[in-house]
Amino acid sequence: MIIICTVLGVPVFVDTTPPIAGIVLDGIRNTTELKYSSETVSKHAHWRDYYDTESGITNYKVHVYINNELKKTLETGTFSELEDHTISMEHKDEVYFQVHGVNGAELEAAARSDGFMVDHTPPIMTEISDNQHGNRYQADKSNLNLKWDFLDSESGIDMYRTVVYEHRHGIKNKYWPTTERYNETKPMNSFNGKMDCSLGNLNMEDGVTYSLHVTAFNGALLATAHESAGIMIDTTPPTTPKVKIPQTNFPNVLQLIIPRYPLFIIKVG
Repeated sequence: MIIICTVLGVPVFVDTTPPIAGIVLDGIRNTTELKYSSETVSKHAHWRDYYDTESGITNYKVHVYINNELKKTLETGTFSELEDHTISMEHKDEVYFQVHGVNGAELEAAARSDGFMVDHTPPIMTEISDNQHGNRYQADKSNLNLKWDFLDSESGIDMYRTVVYEHRHGIKNKYWPTTERYNETKPMNSFNGKMDCSLGNLNMEDGVTYSLHVTAFNGALLATAHESAGIMIDTTPPTTPKVKIPQTNFPNVLQLIIPRYPLFIIKVG
């Protein structure tokens, strides 16, 4: 409500109503709203839709809360965003902003952000394998059954980047995906990161080892990478040795001569 009074012939506008509070968002403007952060000091907030039709918004006061405790109050003038590097944040801290819009009559209206959690630790790998049974060899040249599991109790698993490498004569090269740098996937549930993936229609070669490399990112975008031990392709059966039984001067002694193996002498009777 606005009232117009005259003091010494000069009109004075009296505003008796506070502003209308808007929306406060965590993080940098024009990005996805922040839910988790790996920062130790830097923090950002922005807001919109504060207004006052009578006397306008002349200032913003921003209260910074960490674990529900007011740590600092900052003023941004008429700018609708905040960047602060003065308050440290610890692992598992919960941070939010309360923004007070101040009108020309110095009346205030406030709104707060949803807040974000601070996560300073990367995900933990609990399982990674390039086949279903943990074998080191397989005869199937067309399929790989991959599985992996990472966990992060603070901010969950945001995404995985996976690559299959081939190891040939001591040289490591990317085998899959063939056209992209990596394959990117997201778990169905960020707090249950177990994944199973089957690759088919491959053209793997005998004697070559194939390994799975997984990079896991948590909600705070901290990453950890692990690689499986690898599995070698072997589609050829073992070679059956030839056994020669030569005649000897000793009727009760049998000599077995097997190529590439020591001489075996067996006494008979």
